[in-house]
Amino acid sequence: ATAEKNGMEMIAVVMAAEDSKARVRDATALLKYGVGKCRIYKEDKAQETGLVAVRRSVEKRIHTKQEELFSYVDVAGADFSDIERKVTMKKKIEAPVKEGDKVGEAIYSLGGEEIGRVDIVAAEQAEKTTYKSTWKDVIEKILL
Repeated sequence: ATAEKNGMEMIAVVMAAEDSKARVRDATALLKYGVGKCRIYKEDKAQETGLVAVRRSVEKRIHTKQEELFSYVDVAGADFSDIERKVTMKKKIEAPVKEGDKVGEAIYSLGGEEIGRVDIVAAEQAEKTTYKSTWKDVIEKILL
């Protein structure tokens, strides 16, 4: 709250400057202040998401992937080592599934407070079972 108040006071000072040189100097100081307060957390590679079961599908399990890298901008000086990631998947995924369909999400939190989400998507497709594929599975189970 104090930083926001100080920032608002600085903006008022910049706008009330006597001439354009003072306004530019004050605006530069305000920009440096803001940039100095910001820190960015960004994943360098996508986290593992594993396999997910698909009902009524030729493929019983399919690979998943994180749709994008997670990033977060902090202005409060938080410790990024405390960022936690929790993956939740849909309980029932039924075929057909196309590559890129959302199957879950990764929820990021810092200090017990949610700071962002990233979708987890199917990395491959899963076709719906057919009469022919079901018989093929039954015959394979009998012979093996």
